[in-house]
Amino acid sequence: MIGHAFSRVAAERFFAPRTPSGTRKECRTPLYIEPRFGRKINILWDFAVNRVLRHLYIWQDRAEQRGRLSTMDARMLKDIGITRHDAAQEARKPFWTA
Repeated sequence: MIGHAFSRVAAERFFAPRTPSGTRKECRTPLYIEPRFGRKINILWDFAVNRVLRHLYIWQDRAEQRGRLSTMDARMLKDIGITRHDAAQEARKPFWTA
């Protein structure tokens, strides 16, 4: 290990956790994660996944509605109270804009 700028021994010494007094201590135990922390991570993960899925559903719904709007005839557009110009303008919007 002579000649290596950063040997395994130096790495263990450098990355060893610190004690409250500021000195480094030897740590041979595996990483432990509190059960409460794991539950919080799962809750945050579920929230993030649900939020992404909700956005995908909304975007798909918008795309379908705008596609149907572009195929409506003048009588149907008159029934819902919008003009052909307004329908075309709405149908041209990308699905991610409200």
